[in-house]
Amino acid sequence: WEQKIYADYAQASAAAVRAGNDMVMTTSKFFDGAQEAVAEGTLTEAEIDAAVRRILTLKFELGLFENPRHPDAALQAEFIGSAAHAELNLEAARRSLVLLTNDGTLPLEGGLPEGGDGRATASGPRTIALVGPNADDAQTQLGDWAGSSGQADWLPDGQPRAMIRTVLDGFRDRVPADWTVAYAPGARILDVGPDPEGEFFPDGQPRPEVVVPAAPDPALIGEAVAAAEAADHVVAVVGDRIELIGEGKSTATLELVGDQVALLDALAATGKPLVVVVISSKPLVLPPSALGAAAIVYAANP
Repeated sequence: WEQKIYADYAQASAAAVRAGNDMVMTTSKFFDGAQEAVAEGTLTEAEIDAAVRRILTLKFELGLFENPRHPDAALQAEFIGSAAHAELNLEAARRSLVLLTNDGTLPLEGGLPEGGDGRATASGPRTIALVGPNADDAQTQLGDWAGSSGQADWLPDGQPRAMIRTVLDGFRDRVPADWTVAYAPGARILDVGPDPEGEFFPDGQPRPEVVVPAAPDPALIGEAVAAAEAADHVVAVVGDRIELIGEGKSTATLELVGDQVALLDALAATGKPLVVVVISSKPLVLPPSALGAAAIVYAANP
C-alpha cells in the first residue's frame, strides 16, 4: 500500500463514493473497502443506495429495462471476425507502418513478387538475421489494451498464440523458399528483481519484487552478432513491453530499456545492412548506432 492521501481502502472507498464516483471497474478492493467503511461507520448504506439509485435511474431513462438489448448472436456471427473486417484490419495495420529512413535497402532485394504459394520469389538464396526481443513477442506486439495486459482475468496468458503472427512468423511464412531466416533474441528488456524504492512500504508491509531493466547479457548479444555476421541482411526488432506502457504504467525515460542499446551497438559494428523495426506504444529515442541503420520502420502495435 503506497498511496498518499488515505490510509487504507476503506477510507479511500468512502471518499470516492462521497465524491460522486457512482461506478468503478471490477475492483474487488474497492468493494471490500466500501463494505469495511460501512462496518466502521465511516460510510453509510444510504450513501451507497443514493449512488445505486442514480445509476438505475439513468438505465430506466435509457429504456434498458424495457429493452435490455441482449447480444444478437446472428449479427455477431455475421460481423465479428468477418473476412471483410479482417481485410480492413490488415490494411489499417499496413498503412500505420511509418518508414522513417531508408537508403534503398527496403524493400529487400528491390521488392519481390509473390509466388503461387504465398511466398515471395527471388533469383537466389539469401540469409536474414532476425534479432531483437520484440521479433517474436506475441503479447507485446498487441499492446496494452488487447486483453493481454492484465485487464482481462479471463485471459491470464494473453490472447491465444495461434491467432497472432509475430515478425518472426511473418518472415518464416513469406520469404522465398530458398532463403534462410536465422533468429536470435539478442537482448532482454525486463527482468524481475527487488524494488529500488526499498524493502518495505511506509506502513511496514514488505514490497514484492518488481520488473526492472534487464542487464546486458553478453551471451545473447554474441548469438545475435554471430547470426548477423553470417547473414546478408539484419533486421532488429526492438521497442518496449506491455509492462512499460498503458494504464497505471510509465517510465522516466524514452530510451530503449534493458540491453537493447548494447544489442544495436553490436549489430551496427558488424557493418551488415541493418533494418531497425520499432514495436512500441509510445515514441522512443534510438541510440546513435541505430541512426546509421540502412532503414528504420516504426511499427507501433500492428
